Amino acid sequence: MENSLLIFKEQYRQVKVTHYAVFFGIIVIMAFAVLYNYFEGALKGLGESAVITLELVLLVYAVGAVYIGDLMFIRRLKILTARHSIQKKMELYRSALVFKLALVESIAALAGLLLIVSGIYLVLIVPVALIFILMRNNPTTSRVLSDLPLSLAEREQLASLL
Repeated sequence: MENSLLIFKEQYRQVKVTHYAVFFGIIVIMAFAVLYNYFEGALKGLGESAVITLELVLLVYAVGAVYIGDLMFIRRLKILTARHSIQKKMELYRSALVFKLALVESIAALAGLLLIVSGIYLVLIVPVALIFILMRNNPTTSRVLSDLPLSLAEREQLASLL
């Protein structure tokens, strides 16, 4: 049991690192897009209607990806039962969170590309909103413990460990 608790602690640390990597990845993508746009200027060749269409695509994709990410995260956690080991529960939690975070980061990449192409800084609203979403969904100890179906004994063991 002690070994599985240590594995759980290591997997929790990996979840935190992944979350912070996506958080800072969004910042790096946006910084690159802003600096590119500042020094090189927007890429030309797209008409105004194409830029508006791409902005709408970004908005629809952002809302859809956040919604689908949350939905898939919840569905993945619902397959967990009390029969699963602590290690298996954390593995599934981590994989569900990675999928959710990958969708969030893809939105930032699309927003950065759109900023480079259009030069419209208003596009930065989307990644800023994503940063707030990531801050709200920070995988704290209490959040992980509440998301996972754990017995009372497992909760007490993990709360003392983390």
